[in-house]
Amino acid sequence: NAWDMWKQYKKDEHKFNYKSIISEQAALKSLSEHSHQDEQTAIKIIMQSIENGWKGFFKIKNTSNGKETVRRLAREIAIKYPNL
Repeated sequence: NAWDMWKQYKKDEHKFNYKSIISEQAALKSLSEHSHQDEQTAIKIIMQSIENGWKGFFKIKNTSNGKETVRRLAREIAIKYPNL
């Protein structure tokens, strides 16, 4: 799932692991707030953050080809992280 992908990305790219359930819940709360509790938007936010090499979550940038960007990124991630 996207959250597991995010955690693997953080571990591989930024050498970061959530230290506790509380810190992971805080990150999920931030994602929930940025996505207005919409699951598809949250997935897009995760993909955007991975695509841009970001360490955190930010509101979706408006792009004219957003759907294709998400599809392309999902394919790239599936290749890089085949066990997710």
